[in-house]
Amino acid sequence: RFAFEKFPGADTTLGTQMKSVGEVMAAHPMVDKVAFTGSTEVGARIRALAAPTVKKVTLELGGKSASIVTEDADFELAAKGVLFGTFFHNGQVCESGTRAVVNEKIYDDFVDKLVETAAGIKLGDPMDFATDQGPLVSDSASTTTTTAADRPAWIGTARAIGMPTSRLIIAPSSAARASSSASMDEPR
Repeated sequence: RFAFEKFPGADTTLGTQMKSVGEVMAAHPMVDKVAFTGSTEVGARIRALAAPTVKKVTLELGGKSASIVTEDADFELAAKGVLFGTFFHNGQVCESGTRAVVNEKIYDDFVDKLVETAAGIKLGDPMDFATDQGPLVSDSASTTTTTAADRPAWIGTARAIGMPTSRLIIAPSSAARASSSASMDEPR
């Protein structure tokens, strides 16, 4: 309430996991716009809460960004691009590439190149400029990441890249030939 009264018209960025705060912001008549990045379920709730005040709402939901690798792709460049899109900030950003769709004719050769390129990713201290990939943000993120391959949609896929190297620093990992419904976001 303080922000609304003392700073009318001000832009406020609020990052919170507190449901009650987000709901108040979405429904409050003094909030002119809500922008949200996250799950479809929460986005639908925000849209419903914002509707009575007819405020502007921007929603970036879900996020299953695919890299597409065509038959005439430069393997070196494509492998680096797929890995950057997937593992930038350890895949902990909303626009991370979550899958690669690869032309069947080049699939096996491209996966080999991807594995070879991923093997060169230097893990370690993010304050060291030589490090390519640092730790995950929390134990919870580590648990989600290390148990992803146990999900039913991933069973029977070939593990193409890496295995865990410590609790929070995890080598790049991938499932080759995962079904189109495979998701790290599916509940167990």
